Amino acid sequence: MAKIDDIIKELNNISPMPDDDHLTKEVLIKYEVIIRKMALIKDPKCIFPLINSFGYGEANGLYWTVIHLLEEFEIEQVDPLLIESLSNGEKGTKMWAAYMLGRSRNNNAVDELIKLLKDTNELIRHNAAMALGMIGDNKAIPYLKEIKNDNSYEVRVAVERALDSL
Repeated sequence: MAKIDDIIKELNNISPMPDDDHLTKEVLIKYEVIIRKMALIKDPKCIFPLINSFGYGEANGLYWTVIHLLEEFEIEQVDPLLIESLSNGEKGTKMWAAYMLGRSRNNNAVDELIKLLKDTNELIRHNAAMALGMIGDNKAIPYLKEIKNDNSYEVRVAVERALDSL
């Protein structure tokens, strides 16, 4: 079996993954092989490279596999890196990190998620609003209300659902 550092290097060479409309079958296959190797090893060294691998889109469903793999690690190992990715990551990384932080219901992410409500990318705003609703911290209410008339229908729906849950 390959050493974890070699596998991480392979992943870093293709990260972040291209947006779905630029993703090739070759890259998808390579990504899937790397994910499978990392799933067998389950070394915490994989966490940050996996988070940084997220591109914009769904990578033919492979990002769900990555999410489930990341959720097998301790939340204390993953969530700080997800929070860091909200301010430093690429657009796909931000989008998926926001989603994952909503799933983990991590109150420590609220301030960074609130900042993402002003992002220029509608799917990032959508996932940030959705995550804030899932986390359930009332601190988010005034910020969500500020964007309840967003230009994007998907964002408006996410904001409405988030406000309903708070």
